[in-house]
Amino acid sequence: MMGTLVEIKNLTKHFPVEKGILSKIINIFSKTETKVVHAVCNVSLDIIEGETLGLVGESGSGKSTIGRCILRLMEPTSGVVKFNGEEITSMKKGKLRTIRRQMQIIFQDPFSSLNPRATIKQIVGRPLNIHSITQSSKATNDKVSSLLKDVGLTEEHANRYPHQFSGGQKQRISVARAIAMNPKFVVADEPVSALDVSIQVQILNLLKSLREKYDLTYLFISHDLSVVRHICDRVAVMYLGQIVEIGNVNDVFSAPAHPYTQALISAIPIPDPKLKTDKIILKGDIPSALNPPQGCRFNTRCPYVMDVCKEVDPEITDLGKNHYAACHLLTKDSKESD
Repeated sequence: MMGTLVEIKNLTKHFPVEKGILSKIINIFSKTETKVVHAVCNVSLDIIEGETLGLVGESGSGKSTIGRCILRLMEPTSGVVKFNGEEITSMKKGKLRTIRRQMQIIFQDPFSSLNPRATIKQIVGRPLNIHSITQSSKATNDKVSSLLKDVGLTEEHANRYPHQFSGGQKQRISVARAIAMNPKFVVADEPVSALDVSIQVQILNLLKSLREKYDLTYLFISHDLSVVRHICDRVAVMYLGQIVEIGNVNDVFSAPAHPYTQALISAIPIPDPKLKTDKIILKGDIPSALNPPQGCRFNTRCPYVMDVCKEVDPEITDLGKNHYAACHLLTKDSKESD
């Protein structure tokens, strides 16, 4: 059995809301606490080597923030992130640079993630030069040509610029750049959400084939549960900065335990107009991360809310078969069965 590649313990990320220098001075003299956005709150998560873990939830739930904190593109407010057994949250920049060869990211928007003034050869080859992976221009060119072929492009594309490619081709270039240094771990931050549906399937199949060829581990961030079901081994569901359910894809989709997960899965479109399904319509909007609700953060929208939900944050309940969920209903049901 594969071991844990990425270990996250009590990860928290807050973003201070500062309107300017005057506001800072007023807060200092009035001893007023600076307001913060609670983007990620006390998240613990393990990513197993060789798997694709899906991270899903509504926009603003903190999915991308977790991915960026793992790579230290953002500095966590608190908590610990370990990669391959080494803690990287307090690692110095020199050593972190070496570790980053093993951790890469595919950004959501291929239009803005590629330098418009650089050729594809320069974009894909630059990481090889920075980390001294190749020792000559010929070796770099050969490696770039090989990477382009791996993602479905040709060596003729190497001398072109990003504006000469379609959205799907640009994302293939982003994938080539991400795998250039043969990393162990890749954060795929909604890599197909900006693409046409027909192109999405091609990129997803590409990611699956590259996982086998390069022995990759993915954190696949998405808000599309149909995509997650297609590519992921496990799925973690986020709501307002916290993980509310996690388990194997088949278990979570066939028997969702948390009311929020049930609502998300009920909203998945079914490609049969004659087939009617009972959709769970959640009332209200997701609360502000500036002032999240007390207790269970889902209590303002949950159709099964109880008094305890408004006061106490639920603990993670083990449902068996590596399936976990945080809901007072599960604790209540287990007590009643006893």
